[in-house]
Amino acid sequence: SRGLGDVYKRQEEDGLTIATLTADINSYIDQYVAQVATGDLTLDDSWDEYVGTLESMGTGQLMDIYQAAYDAGISAE
Repeated sequence: SRGLGDVYKRQEEDGLTIATLTADINSYIDQYVAQVATGDLTLDDSWDEYVGTLESMGTGQLMDIYQAAYDAGISAE
């Protein structure tokens, strides 16, 4: 059984991971949107690479963290 200290440590670690990943991902999204909006990239030609880059940047890890938090909240009700 995990103690309360373990839960808080995990929440702190997850918070740091979320902050780091979202900063990088949001920056990449902003850059991509600007490039598409200015015509430097076309959406059709660049979409698959864009999605792949987001995945490699940790969007799956973010989804796992958020899902675990959601599941913990639901089980606590």
